[in-house]
This record gives sequence, structure tokens and C-alpha cells, in this order.
Amino acid sequence: MEDETADKAGNKLVDDQLYAFFTARKSGTDASKGVKRQRLRILGVMCEKHHEKMEAWKSKTGQGCLDALLTVLESEMEKCRKDSTLNQVHAGCFEALDGFLQHSHSKAAAKKGFLNSVYVDIAQIVLQASRDEFSRYQLPVAALKLLARHARHLSGELHSTKQGAAAVCGALLQCCLKTNADLKRAAADALDAWLGALRHSLHDRPEVLKKVIGLFN
Repeated sequence: MEDETADKAGNKLVDDQLYAFFTARKSGTDASKGVKRQRLRILGVMCEKHHEKMEAWKSKTGQGCLDALLTVLESEMEKCRKDSTLNQVHAGCFEALDGFLQHSHSKAAAKKGFLNSVYVDIAQIVLQASRDEFSRYQLPVAALKLLARHARHLSGELHSTKQGAAAVCGALLQCCLKTNADLKRAAADALDAWLGALRHSLHDRPEVLKKVIGLFN
């Protein structure tokens, strides 16, 4: 009985967070950036810690909770790409996606172009951070942490962007030299994971690996 009650409470917690995004879209009203980020972080934690239940739970949107979250992430990230004032929400999207990808990478990969767009976002943010274009570091740190934990999931996109593998590697190295401790630590972890993914992704493309290796000489 206690387990059933807890299960219902967990489903309601997740559904409430998801439904807030859908109702805001329909009504044209929206929560503050800080509230939206917290909702996204809660959803990410629930994905990571209670994946099997999230897989089974349904939302009032008519979708399963995991599918509804993926819809929310896609929509919110598209808004963030068009509005640089939404960096806090963008960071929340990365934090939620971190939890989502722990167990549901296949769902994200099945959505055409989604992981490619995520990697393009991360690459662009890393390049901006290397040029000191952020006054606050919540977004680049969230992006770097996502890359550090899921570089293998994104490995198919490593050499498919206009930024190029060598440019991203150089930007990661620059971020490792910044004075902000959180940024440096996240960049070091991301660089380690990124290089490992690159090695597997480009094992048959030595010309690209040569360019990346050249950055260390």
C-alpha cells in the first residue's frame, strides 16, 4: 500500500512538472526562468533515479512521461537557441537531458536530428566560453557536464558540425585554463570523455585525428 501511494505521488510530481510546460504553451503565459530550470532539474533527477517508473507512467498530455519530457526538451531548447536571455532555462534543459540519457538514449536517438542539434548547441557554447562570452557560467558548465557524461552517446555527431573536431578540442583546452573553478573542472572532465569518444568515432578518419593531435604539440 505504501509503495502504491509513493508511486502515485511520484507520478503526480512528474506529471505536474510536465503539464506546466504544456499549459504554458497553450495559454501564452510562462513561469520564471528560475522556476522552469528547477522543474527541468526535477524531471532529470526522476529520469535517472526512477527510470522504470517513468517509463510506465502516463501524463495528462496523452503521452508517456518520457515521451512528454522529450517533447518539452525539444521545444524549450529551440526557444533557447533564439533567445540568449534564456541561458538559465537552457542549462536546465541540459541538466534534464543528462538524467534522461542515463537510461533512455535510444528514445533520444530515434528522434531525427535531436542529438545532432544538442551537440551543435554544446559545441557552440564551448566555443563561446573559450572566448569569455559568458558573464555567468551556469550554461557552459551544464553543457560541459552533459558532454562529460554522454560523449559516447553524442559520438556520431563529433565530426558532423561546421565547428569541426579540432576547433571544439581547442575550445575545450582553452576552457581548462580559465580561472573559474567550476568551468575548469567541468571542461577537464568533458575533454577527457570527448577525446575517448573521438577516438572511437574517428578510428577510420586519421586525417581528422591528426588535426586534433596537432593541437597538443
